[in-house]
Amino acid sequence: MQENCNLELPVIKKKKSENSWSSSKIGVNNSPNEYLLNSPVLVPLIVYHVEVSLLFTLRSNSLDRHSGQVSFPGRIIEKDDNSSIETALRETREEIGVGRENIQVIGKLAPFNTATGYIVNPVVGVIDSLENIRRNEVEVERVFCIPLNWLCVQDHSRMEDFIANDGKTRKVRFFDLYEGELLWGITAKITRDLLEIIKK
Repeated sequence: MQENCNLELPVIKKKKSENSWSSSKIGVNNSPNEYLLNSPVLVPLIVYHVEVSLLFTLRSNSLDRHSGQVSFPGRIIEKDDNSSIETALRETREEIGVGRENIQVIGKLAPFNTATGYIVNPVVGVIDSLENIRRNEVEVERVFCIPLNWLCVQDHSRMEDFIANDGKTRKVRFFDLYEGELLWGITAKITRDLLEIIKK
């Protein structure tokens, strides 16, 4: 089933646009001193091959945690970070080389807890161009994009039983393979949460 995920991205400017797409759908929250154990991630929107797409990273197989998995740039807030937005932007620069001057933050999705005890805080932003991307070869194996219109197809994702490390079975979202990459778990949930807002 094809869903409508047409979205016009705002042009990145020095000042925040007054008619930002997120102003009525995703509340921007720049307040400092958020949850100390937050794990902020940037959910990067970008125009790729004339289609609005989400940008993902494939984590390196050499990493200790979540190696070889599709993800968004992000990590646990560090003591010098003043907000989840600052963490997400810093990690994006470290992982894929895109600075905050090339990203327009347009909002945040609702934070949620994971079974492993993290509070994931997704920050939605627009990256102006792929030209600025320089992946961290230690942490990131690949950077790739998936069009929103593909992600919006209802038959391209489903909930499946997944046996976690603690032996418990949980329902987890999986997307179909896209260019050989598997989008699932927390990254798939964040993606779905964003799509549900866009379709409203």
